[in-house]
Amino acid sequence: RDDSTRVVIFRSADPDFFIAHGDVVAITSVPLAPVPEAAELNFVHQLFERLRRLPQITIAQVEGFARGGGSEFCLACDLRFAARGKAVFGQPEIA
Repeated sequence: RDDSTRVVIFRSADPDFFIAHGDVVAITSVPLAPVPEAAELNFVHQLFERLRRLPQITIAQVEGFARGGGSEFCLACDLRFAARGKAVFGQPEIA
């Protein structure tokens, strides 16, 4: 809500991880059978949508692993800067 802020940079204090992932137990409990279409976004996707719509420019400064939810967080930002040889992106649900 601060109109004077023009750019927001997200970076991790942990040199090995940007955001490792969300709740791995939740991933293993995802039903295999088709589920009805959701009426609204879940909490995490609502958060990413708010991030995506911020009026400020958002930048993910990635210097370690950004997996699953961390990778999705980066995609919600306007720009992503990855450290060559250190940043790793992944979507473990794909496998």
